[in-house]
Amino acid sequence: MAKETALRRMVSVGIGLVIAWAAFLAFVAIPLMAKHPEFVRLGSVRGYWFFVIVQLIVAAFLLASFIPNRHNLKRITASLILAGSVVILLGLMFFQGVSFYLEEYGFYDVAILLSICIVTNLIAGILLIIASIKIKRSTSAK
Repeated sequence: MAKETALRRMVSVGIGLVIAWAAFLAFVAIPLMAKHPEFVRLGSVRGYWFFVIVQLIVAAFLLASFIPNRHNLKRITASLILAGSVVILLGLMFFQGVSFYLEEYGFYDVAILLSICIVTNLIAGILLIIASIKIKRSTSAK
């Protein structure tokens, strides 16, 4: 019972990090990028809205699969692995942007904010995948 509660908390924290990442990007990082004319000229400001939308879709998918099945976690293992992989891939896609903005323009403020997004995505993805692995192990032990 305690193990199931811990797994539910891990999944809840992962979902919370996914939503927090999208909110941080939408309300902090993108407005800061919009202050630099180079980001607007390159179309980066519009491009990062795509990431916010994808991240919110992943969060909605996780919530839609987690809320009805919160008492039976083994039903959502596949969705946790899929969502965790997507979240990690989104975080790794940001890494290229961070290195480009640092090398090309020297925007340290934007690079720091995007690095926070990368770390948040990696933590959320790892939590979701670990929770799915622990769920598989706990159901196979029974």
